[in-house]
Amino acid sequence: MELKELQLRTMVIYGFMGLGADFCEDAFVGSISSRELLSKNAKNLKTDRLRSLPGRLHALPEVEGVDLACLLGDCGEGSSQAAGRAPPWRAVEGMDANPFEGIQAPRGVRSIAVRFYTADAMQQLYAANASRANLWRFMAHTGIRRGDLMHLRHENVVTGRLLVESDPDEDGDGRTKSGNWREVPLNAHAAAPLATLLDPLVSVHKDTVSDWSKDDATAAGVGGSLHRLRHTFCAHMVMAGVPLRCVQLLAGHADYATTEKYYAHLTPEGDDGAVAKLTY
Repeated sequence: MELKELQLRTMVIYGFMGLGADFCEDAFVGSISSRELLSKNAKNLKTDRLRSLPGRLHALPEVEGVDLACLLGDCGEGSSQAAGRAPPWRAVEGMDANPFEGIQAPRGVRSIAVRFYTADAMQQLYAANASRANLWRFMAHTGIRRGDLMHLRHENVVTGRLLVESDPDEDGDGRTKSGNWREVPLNAHAAAPLATLLDPLVSVHKDTVSDWSKDDATAAGVGGSLHRLRHTFCAHMVMAGVPLRCVQLLAGHADYATTEKYYAHLTPEGDDGAVAKLTY
């Protein structure tokens, strides 16, 4: 897709989503590239926009009675297109192709409690497959993300501390999620298994590692995904009284709010004491 076409599509999409004129203008004139605009703002705007998007769409005369899936080009039987009415994007002057083509309708906002393994569940997971137990031990005691694991070598450990660095290639491979580096001190439960792992630590595709985790968790009867090891790392530190700010740095969360959102309720003081103060 040509850059100008991508910019125009972005402008129309953001216009329908009700973003400010400054976003649309920047996307159109190119002062901010569309790709940058999409990646930079999508995460922060997603939740708010999802909650209010349907109302704003239906408030527009040209999309009244049109559901979001149809707006994005997935109009089935009974839709505005099926009824012979032009889809809303055709109302945009100079638009001769659906700017939403290939874009999936966003999922509903989902908010669930974080899942993590208990100490007993971890022992069951280790016992499920002895050949992979040390990999799970290392991941559970360093909080390493799957993507970061793919690039780890033994040389990344310096004076007993694991350096997780962001060093992307031209395709962006090798970048940490936050784009920042961090270091994690290796405790005995991480250092000992590391000594038994290959160099690099894994040499298979990242999806294969996820499949291994799912298979072992199922065999152990504990369920969960590979990412649950990372949640276990964070959750157990918080329950042990480690300050949330320290957990944020060790986990590599770009925003303190992420750590607080998922783990604050696990702090030793918790919320039991708060409700216990009620006497009415």
